[in-house]
Amino acid sequence: MAYCLQVDETVEASVRRVAHEQLSRAVSRLVHGSDNRDDDVHLARKSMKRMRGLVRLVRAPLGKVLSGHENDTYRQAAAQLSNLRDATVLVSTLESVYEDLPTDLAPSVGAVHAWLIRRHGDAYEAQGPQDETFMEIARGLQVAQARIDDWPLEGCDWPDLAGGIGRVYTRGRAEYDECCWRPSVKSLHDWRKRVKYLTYHTQMLGTIWPGPMRSLEEELGKLGDFLGLDHDCAVLAQVIREQMPAQMLAGDQRQGMIVAIYARRRRVQEECRVLGGKIYAEKPALFLRRLGQYWESWRPHRVVSVHVAESLKVEIDGESAAAGEGSALIEEPAQHPDSGPSSVTVGEPVSRDLEPVCVVDLPCQTGEGPLWHAEESALYWVDIPRGRLYRYNPATQQNAVVFEREGGAIGGFTIQQDGALLLFMDGGAIGVWREGQDLQLLIDGIEPERDSRFNDVIADPLGRVFCGTMPTADVGGRLYRLDLDGSLTELLDEVGCSNGMGFTPTNDQMYFIDSRTKQVSR
Repeated sequence: MAYCLQVDETVEASVRRVAHEQLSRAVSRLVHGSDNRDDDVHLARKSMKRMRGLVRLVRAPLGKVLSGHENDTYRQAAAQLSNLRDATVLVSTLESVYEDLPTDLAPSVGAVHAWLIRRHGDAYEAQGPQDETFMEIARGLQVAQARIDDWPLEGCDWPDLAGGIGRVYTRGRAEYDECCWRPSVKSLHDWRKRVKYLTYHTQMLGTIWPGPMRSLEEELGKLGDFLGLDHDCAVLAQVIREQMPAQMLAGDQRQGMIVAIYARRRRVQEECRVLGGKIYAEKPALFLRRLGQYWESWRPHRVVSVHVAESLKVEIDGESAAAGEGSALIEEPAQHPDSGPSSVTVGEPVSRDLEPVCVVDLPCQTGEGPLWHAEESALYWVDIPRGRLYRYNPATQQNAVVFEREGGAIGGFTIQQDGALLLFMDGGAIGVWREGQDLQLLIDGIEPERDSRFNDVIADPLGRVFCGTMPTADVGGRLYRLDLDGSLTELLDEVGCSNGMGFTPTNDQMYFIDSRTKQVSR
């Protein structure tokens, strides 16, 4: 699930869930990994930063000693991977500033780039056997994960969280002022850490008012990226000055590179000052008061949702057990986002004597997502890359294309209460298809998914739709939830490939498969 509080969870439950998810994700990256170990190192370190942000958010209930111990654990784990990450970042930093460098420095850039590539390889060799190093870190994180359920979080609520986020905001605001008057590599780096922690806190609180909180998170993300680029440029200049062999770059060329990099730093720092002035415009007390008002408006919905979630946890033991007061038992799983709560009937398994029969033999690129339309007594399915929606009628034994998205893809669909189909397509587009009518777009695209597409969707018993996207060469996939009011909430990022979702018989838990990392989450 997402790095955020959930409306149907207590604060305590959300914090423990997020902590377990982050550490499980880091351990998986280190132990199982992928074809790109640079990405594995980056994402494992990112989980460590998120854990440090989470610990700071709940510093009040954890206490100074325990929070300090947990923070040190994750800081040290990330530090063990820092040399590998730094070597990778310097190569990408040089590539990112290349267009800003004078053309007469092109030969120098080539020499520096080649040297940084070799340095990157040397860093991995110096680390020793990677598997041993990663396994050692993973074992330490598993020990830390075993402590999470013992964190003293009982009764945790807004006053506890306000203390954590208020401390981070106050320090970040002071460091912003320091960087405006006396910028230095250290002061800018310290400010960046506070910006990252505030970003994570904003993510955790994103559900209290998704629109404004998401906007703040995005602006904090931009500021963090600018500050990160400034720091990487400073380190790059220092490495060129102090570590690059003299015979590889003449003195005037070396100095020219450093001057050009620092010119880029000045422009980036100006962007930081402008954006920081907007983010830290409010005094800490006013900032916390505003978030507190968001919380109070959101809290009644959270209390009701927690009650409903608890009441839906019914045991089916041959007969349906009584649910909590005011809850609705589930009769059949809904397949559309407009349906109300319906429930599970656990039936007898299909006879093993039945044999599969081929009803459609059609060449396609990726045929997936068969879904039975009860009202039409027909089976719908898609050829994802070609953007074709098919319908098979068992009565007539006819199969036909009923909709084609020209130049696009259809990753999956659900069936609405009125019988229309909700299509999840390329670029993050979501639309309603009704036979004989033009496609009605509900969401014409999602910026992070402009080069991706949806790959898997499922509707839950409350009518919400969970929809996962494919990764690209640069970023991982994501899992979203489309709510009944049409709002879209990001639940997971850094997903290898959303490829299989389903619910338990009592419909109170969902399973999610990431086929790239070979993980099943619940």
